[in-house]
Amino acid sequence: MNTISKFETLARLGFAGRGLIYVMIGYLALRYRESADAPEIMHSLNESAIGALVLLLIAVGLLGYGAWRLVEGALDLEGKGDDAKGMLLRTAHLLSGLLHIGLGGYALSVLADGSGERKGDESGSEQVAGWMLDIPGGYLLIGIVGAGLIATGLFQFLAAWRLDFLKHLLPRAANSQWVAWVGRLGYAARGVVFVLIGLFFWNAASSGRKSEAGGMDDALDWLNQDQLVVVGIGLVLFGLFCLVEAIYRRITSENVIGRLQAKARSHRL
Repeated sequence: MNTISKFETLARLGFAGRGLIYVMIGYLALRYRESADAPEIMHSLNESAIGALVLLLIAVGLLGYGAWRLVEGALDLEGKGDDAKGMLLRTAHLLSGLLHIGLGGYALSVLADGSGERKGDESGSEQVAGWMLDIPGGYLLIGIVGAGLIATGLFQFLAAWRLDFLKHLLPRAANSQWVAWVGRLGYAARGVVFVLIGLFFWNAASSGRKSEAGGMDDALDWLNQDQLVVVGIGLVLFGLFCLVEAIYRRITSENVIGRLQAKARSHRL
């Protein structure tokens, strides 16, 4: 029980850290009409002592969120099940965990470097695409990544329409109209970004040029000024929704202890 409680605390820190990043990305888009991604935000924060402290908290949060997602996917803390759909969702959670641990590790490396400047001209997306192109079947792999990102974006739209995210919240937040609209608009904006990033990767696979791949900053750059304002507001709202999740999200299903004990007994038989 204590171990699960510790992971719940880490998960809540992770939601808070992710929320701060989205709020800052959206704020930059609105305030300066500039695009930025998570690594750029991290380097900007590291330019001051207070920013470095915030970055450290974000790093801890991202690592905690990643660790929770890995444990959740492996032990099925949310009760997704062992059927095909459940295993697909749990696999997605495992991948999400690895991604957030990577971002948390990157944040720590920025702190260790002590510099507010980002090294290299290539974006992270271009580096990933370049690595994929260097291995056999790389074009196919990039295409799969692109298709997966597009599917993820469409799933964000579906969640925004159906308000699926509310079922993960405690009743006090789930029954709030403003929480529903903050989440709905935030998920929709996130869907736009994911679809655009997926299309960039798909184009990289089709053309064989890693320069075609792009991340969140490229997706925001692709938008015109009016679209950037709308999506920027949505990203700020998604960040605020993440902060709501940090307080009110159901981290594990209610019968998690019983299910884990039943699984342990079945493995001993």
